[in-house]
Amino acid sequence: MRYGYMSGGGYGGIILMVLILLAALAVLFLIIRSLNRGPSRLNNPRRDLIIEILKHRYVTNEISADQYIDMKGVVEAESLDSPELLALKERFARGELSAEDYWQHKSRLHTPPTG
Repeated sequence: MRYGYMSGGGYGGIILMVLILLAALAVLFLIIRSLNRGPSRLNNPRRDLIIEILKHRYVTNEISADQYIDMKGVVEAESLDSPELLALKERFARGELSAEDYWQHKSRLHTPPTG
């Protein structure tokens, strides 16, 4: 007679070990994926509001699909937005600034004052 761990268990113990290993790998995958998203993908209510403004303008045919995609790319471009940049992006999303005006204002935000 065989006594001890896994005696008489057949393949049940092996299957259980494989399931535990797969569960551990799945958890590890989810952790790594969430870390790769970085701070830009964390919930940012102001950025979400700006995207909603763009969606509304697209649904109401104020902007075309191409314009929506381009403008959304601009809004999502930076990972760590300052409050000033978010305000600028919101004005851009509302149509208060053209793309050219947006880029001019943005360049002024990132340029240190001279004097």
